[in-house]
Amino acid sequence: FKIAEAGEAYDVLVVCGGRDFSKWSRRDPALGKVILDLPDTYLSEPTTFGSLLKAPYKYFTKQWEHLELSFALTLKRMCRRADGIACSTPEQYVKLAKQNDNVHPVLDFHQNEVTLTKKSVKAHEPFRLVWEGVGDSLWGFKPLAGVLKQLSQEYPLELHLLTDLEFRPKNHLRKRHTRSMISKILPGVTNYLYQWNLSLFSTLTTHCDLALIPVETHNPMVRDKAENRLLLFWRLGLPCLTSSTPSFDRVYNASNIPGSYGSPEDWYEGLKSHIEIEELRRVNLESGRAYIDAQESEHHLLEKWDNLFHSVLN
Repeated sequence: FKIAEAGEAYDVLVVCGGRDFSKWSRRDPALGKVILDLPDTYLSEPTTFGSLLKAPYKYFTKQWEHLELSFALTLKRMCRRADGIACSTPEQYVKLAKQNDNVHPVLDFHQNEVTLTKKSVKAHEPFRLVWEGVGDSLWGFKPLAGVLKQLSQEYPLELHLLTDLEFRPKNHLRKRHTRSMISKILPGVTNYLYQWNLSLFSTLTTHCDLALIPVETHNPMVRDKAENRLLLFWRLGLPCLTSSTPSFDRVYNASNIPGSYGSPEDWYEGLKSHIEIEELRRVNLESGRAYIDAQESEHHLLEKWDNLFHSVLN
């Protein structure tokens, strides 16, 4: 493959999510086929003042070549222009299928991020919880703050957090300091903050006992995200608990295990039992890995991409 030039012809051009949709949606069909790789849940984004300014902002900051008045309408035009689309979840498929009749759910690959694998579910003392993600995702801890504070009074607990030390919230111009944000969200919880980097990621996570993925379920764009991080933790050898979302619920149901929680009371019971009972952590991990082997192994992911390329080139 090579980095595409706008005016050149290719057998297949893959436009990744976050690229210049204003330019690639205008691409001449005579220059070859186009695949849109869209892992993000842009079509679930609610209408806000920030989202209304998103397309003009991208133009005036030179991220987009053409001035567009609506990000959502430009994205839909990009979807209709594409000869095939890769999305992350069956839930996203339903929305994208209204714009294009050749949509394929395919998860992102995480093989490069797994450089170590945890060998045991035996717990440390203090018990080590771990989370990783972008800074905006830390708001998912807000409903859990009371639960984690209460559990910290019952057990020696540590929460390890991997993310950027500074980040720019979505649709904001100014950066936010992650440490001050964590102090406001998680008072009374012993926590350690690390700058995310690939070499540290596997090392730190495999020295922890249980991964957490709390989600802002009231935010449709966040709620509708794929199960990538859950599968990544299982690949690393960590049992994992999550908020209740369509993708997480679907995976846990298929794995025949509990693991996604809605109310703070449910989170408390789920966390407490997985902290206390080693066998629950073992079942969570082994069932998750069995699900990956059956549904989302590297072989399965490559096969899905093969099917997408064949459908476009046919």
